[in-house]
Amino acid sequence: MEHPEFSWRANSTQIARDSSGLPLFHSRRALPLAPSAFEASSYSLGWAVSALLDLRVKRVILEISSPQTLDAFMNPQSYPNAALVISHILRSMHSFDQCQLLDVSLGVNSLAVEIATSVTKDRRLQSYVAKGGPLWLSSLLLSEARNDNLS
Repeated sequence: MEHPEFSWRANSTQIARDSSGLPLFHSRRALPLAPSAFEASSYSLGWAVSALLDLRVKRVILEISSPQTLDAFMNPQSYPNAALVISHILRSMHSFDQCQLLDVSLGVNSLAVEIATSVTKDRRLQSYVAKGGPLWLSSLLLSEARNDNLS
């Protein structure tokens, strides 16, 4: 089953940007089959946190387009079945000097959606973390950065 924020059952796409909106890193990971969109979103968030810690990022704003996932991390006591996963990710998030979770609409980051969709459409199943942004989306990267700076 495909969900609007995930492609190919579950995948994780992250784009780490600087204060100008330009990409510092981007990544893609095909995740194992998740029984629900909430679990897929939680796996994705956990992988993003882990990757950013591995890259030694100190301050991070994590944008989440799943209201249920954001609620779970803001009110973990309301999600007892996911308590172990949530507590592990929250502990990891405390390793950052500064970490903030933001609720954003899916359309806010069209670049992440393009990368995620490539998993299904183009069968790009290899997981990776890379410096900068993907070359095949460079014009979209520059456009998004310009639009962010004009806002």
